[in-house]
Amino acid sequence: MHTDLFTSRASDTALGLAGVGTGVMAGVFHAFDTAVMPALAETDDRTFVDTMRSVNRLIENPVFGLAYVGALAAPAAAAVLLHRAGRRRAARWAAGAALCYGAAVVVTSAVNLPLNARLARTPDATAARAGFERRWNTANTARTVLTVAAAACVGRAATLRERGTSRAGESTGSA
Repeated sequence: MHTDLFTSRASDTALGLAGVGTGVMAGVFHAFDTAVMPALAETDDRTFVDTMRSVNRLIENPVFGLAYVGALAAPAAAAVLLHRAGRRRAARWAAGAALCYGAAVVVTSAVNLPLNARLARTPDATAARAGFERRWNTANTARTVLTVAAAACVGRAATLRERGTSRAGESTGSA
């Protein structure tokens, strides 16, 4: 019973962290879609390139790194822990969250980061922007959709987790 209680509490913690992590990352990507990139679209090429280079340099920090990695690790851990706790349906939704967020990481690695690197090394601002802006925005929108989907999956996992718990906190076996 002690192990079951530990697994249940650990899965609750992981699920909570998954919700926060995927929500934070969805918010970051959404902010770029709805405010940052539209604002930069109104600037000249040099301002656009200089600002994006600065953002790309400054975003590489421990706080962002923890959120970025944690948003993948937490739903994956929640899926494993929920499965061990016998919450199979909730575990599948948590795994779905990890898969959605993992797909966003793939988009980042395959599209956004290479574009950021090319932007950093292209000396001509007009050429740099021309080869960057549309593709980066499209990939970022994909990341937004994927991370929002991940957050929604975490929400569903949490709902199913709760439905499988009685008021006293004991398993009812229904999830």
